[in-house]
Amino acid sequence: MSFVFYDTETTGLSTRFDQIVHFAAIKTDAELREVDRYEVRSRLRAHVLPHPEAMCVSGIGIHQLLNPSLPSHYEMACEIKAKLDAWTPSIFAGYNSIRFDEELLRQTLFQTLHPVYLTSLRGNGRADVMGLVLSAVASAPHCLVVPTDASGRRSFKLADIARANGIVHSKVHHAMSDVEAALELCRRLREAAPDAWQSFVRFSNKAAVAHFVDGEDAFVLTEFFGGNSYTSPVVLLGQQSGMVNGRLCLILGASTRGILSASVDELGELLFEKPSPIRRIRTNSAPVLAPLYEFEDGRFDMDIDDIEALAREVRADTALCARLISVFESRDKQWPASAHVEGRIYDGFPSPSDEGIMERFHQVGWEERVRLLDRIADERFRILGERLVYHEAPQELRPDQRHRVLSGFTFKTGDSPDGPLSREGAIAYIDEMRGKAPAHHLALLDDYRAYLVQIGSTGVS
Repeated sequence: MSFVFYDTETTGLSTRFDQIVHFAAIKTDAELREVDRYEVRSRLRAHVLPHPEAMCVSGIGIHQLLNPSLPSHYEMACEIKAKLDAWTPSIFAGYNSIRFDEELLRQTLFQTLHPVYLTSLRGNGRADVMGLVLSAVASAPHCLVVPTDASGRRSFKLADIARANGIVHSKVHHAMSDVEAALELCRRLREAAPDAWQSFVRFSNKAAVAHFVDGEDAFVLTEFFGGNSYTSPVVLLGQQSGMVNGRLCLILGASTRGILSASVDELGELLFEKPSPIRRIRTNSAPVLAPLYEFEDGRFDMDIDDIEALAREVRADTALCARLISVFESRDKQWPASAHVEGRIYDGFPSPSDEGIMERFHQVGWEERVRLLDRIADERFRILGERLVYHEAPQELRPDQRHRVLSGFTFKTGDSPDGPLSREGAIAYIDEMRGKAPAHHLALLDDYRAYLVQIGSTGVS
């Protein structure tokens, strides 16, 4: 199986409303020898406002983002899809990619009317190099040096891990440099932590994850949040309601007996302590898992044999598992549908008819594409298609279509609860940042502020 290591540089941290401006990838063979590499940049879309902090991190100013010689976002998306299709099947991986780069890539495909699940269909798998690092450090603590930050906490940032382990990372927050560093980490860990490497490859496939989780009495789950990693033995309770790929597990430890003997009312408190003893796993998101036997006694607050015995007891009590799931899910929030089309990426698959129309959309001229949009049944893809025409060939839009496009560009009217960064919000960030920014960022911020003032309250034209 080949691998594709990739990274993105973006206009900000919103996986819904920011855009990729630099994409880089390296394809390797099964032995992690480089076979090919690719990178592409794009210019800014008219309705996207970069976050000032992201601009300072990347060092890419507004005039570079607006450079007319760069490919458009749509042209970049088409290039990326063609390249990744040509590299299929592969295992696609990046550093912290499942939670960020993968979502940006999916949004890029979604918003340009391409199939969204490119990295998980047609024999492809997806994995996360940060997960590999967490898994390796959990099961073989001396395989890597994990540095600490200024607060004394362990840092799993790619730049810090690379520096601490003597890995060349010449340009931090440069897509290709980040790819090279992540690939070298994989080469090191493939030799230094072979069990973690095998799990990394194995669990890039959601069917393998489901088979492991559903079949083991107990196993070990490693998670990362709040800047820290957490490794715990868990037992499967069952499938998450309404989610084919969702599983709910219970952390096993000295306090588990109290949970098993609790009343329904008591469970309502126990299951919602922070951190909750109930953990969610998505089988299609490369969770960091390991067999219990890879860990020695003393690693957890119970012996391994006792953990396995407790897990078998929990799994055998199907009524208990159902009760724990029911109580836990009773407090799940029902989130309202997003008012923005970007937030509706997971609202369902396109129909076969719409899929066929969208495939043809990329094969014909812009005049015919406008006519094809009228035949799409799913409103999401009509909206996104009209935006594409607006950016690429605005003269082809009818007045009603142009009105819909401009009405949907919400940054013109200020902040909305779940919407993109507004023009006023961006200016406020700049004004706040100027007092603390180093001298080499001031010109970048001032140029961006001037641009925001220039486009005025009308946003895009």
